[in-house]
Amino acid sequence: MRKDKNWLKEQTLLVSSVFRKHFGDLGYIEYPPSSLVSSADHSVRFIGSTTNVFKSLLLYGGIPTPGFFLVQKCLRTQNAKVLLNDEIIPDWSSYFTATGIIAPPNRVAELFHDTCKYLYQLGIEKDRIRIDIASEDGDFISQIQSDQDTPKLNVVHGNIDTYRHRYGTQEIKGRNFNFSMINSKTGEFRVIGNIVLAENASSGKALAVELGFGVSTMISRVHDLGSSIEATAANLLAPIEGRYARKFSDALSCVVVILRENIKPSDRDKGRILKLYLQGLNYLKKKLSLTTEEVIHLANLYEKEEFGKATLATEWLTAHLEEYSSDEPQFSKQAKAEQGWRDFF
Repeated sequence: MRKDKNWLKEQTLLVSSVFRKHFGDLGYIEYPPSSLVSSADHSVRFIGSTTNVFKSLLLYGGIPTPGFFLVQKCLRTQNAKVLLNDEIIPDWSSYFTATGIIAPPNRVAELFHDTCKYLYQLGIEKDRIRIDIASEDGDFISQIQSDQDTPKLNVVHGNIDTYRHRYGTQEIKGRNFNFSMINSKTGEFRVIGNIVLAENASSGKALAVELGFGVSTMISRVHDLGSSIEATAANLLAPIEGRYARKFSDALSCVVVILRENIKPSDRDKGRILKLYLQGLNYLKKKLSLTTEEVIHLANLYEKEEFGKATLATEWLTAHLEEYSSDEPQFSKQAKAEQGWRDFF
């Protein structure tokens, strides 16, 4: 049965509030969130993870014990590359809330156990969780050996890139292990988040340990939904079903969010990203047989639901949406390769 917006509000509040209380009670300090367009990390156009906000701590230190926790709005625009490609339907939501931790590098085991207890507090049974670790990372395996209070370990041979983390700078590299959850309907394990040990790329010195979960991803995994996009406000507000519904609602949310940052379409930088989303929105509008008026109405509903009121974003769309026509679908080798692209928080 299709979920509704009230259900989503309850689930989002549950995941975020339990995170705050659990780690706050353990002594972690709440870190202030950033705006989506921030100088906290110059390697990205938009804040796309809690790591972007923590970047200065990774570079210059200052992490207390046991650590900082953060609840942060994020925007990742990788789905813009495949909006006109009918072969690819994204799994991951572009605009989402992330929950993250940064702690001193010697606290991998402690953060792991603290995280397991957080998941249990959400009502997730231990047997639904699996920890995926690369066989090359023996230090991780020795630090978090499975016991009666922790999920089963799954040591993975090969596919090492899944367990290596990039930071947008040559100074830092990362090694990670993943938390996966089984889908009760299909029996498939899917990633919900990870713990990353950040290291100096030259010396190998450990700098910090981080945790990252996406709230919509967590909700979708707990409730056996097909995609994290299905646990977003834009998707639940749109009374549309079918192959292109997910892609449309994800694009709609991105357009509204970027316009609210006072960005306008152009051929450069953030404006170019917005232009791609506007072209994709027009293309998907045709695929779903929606009128411009219906798209504007859905944008208005979404903006009110997500931000409390509709502002210039909806007004701008009303005046300019049809100016951004889309090209025909593209099936490039690059786009096909991106079908397997994954990011976990």
